[in-house]
Amino acid sequence: MLVDPDTFFTLFPRPLSTAEKTRATALLEEAESILVDAFARRHRSLPLDIETVPWLAGEASRVIREMVSAVMIVGTDAGRISGSVTAGQVSESGTWADPGATSWGQLVLTDAQKTRLGLAADGTSQGYFPSPPRYPERKAR
Repeated sequence: MLVDPDTFFTLFPRPLSTAEKTRATALLEEAESILVDAFARRHRSLPLDIETVPWLAGEASRVIREMVSAVMIVGTDAGRISGSVTAGQVSESGTWADPGATSWGQLVLTDAQKTRLGLAADGTSQGYFPSPPRYPERKAR
């Protein structure tokens, strides 16, 4: 595993219960699997790239910790921008910024994280290219 569970537990901002530690360990494994799949979709191998690219192991570990921390801390409140609870006659409401894009407590590899790992976001180029030449206009007679 790229991220040792004990290291994750130490870096996590609050103490975790035994059940949360079990869940976090499973999520760490799943997050690494998501990274392996993301590299495979681009015809690359995460283990081989880690051997050849010096910074990739550290960045992959940070991305995995971010992915799991987001699920553990935010959970089902991902994307929530407001909420209210009323005790008398029990009323509860919430507003989400973008419900269609909300992960609802699942692991998500964002485009920003893909870019940090050297994986281009789908449909975008990573290079800088010169502008195309102008179409030659005919000389007026």
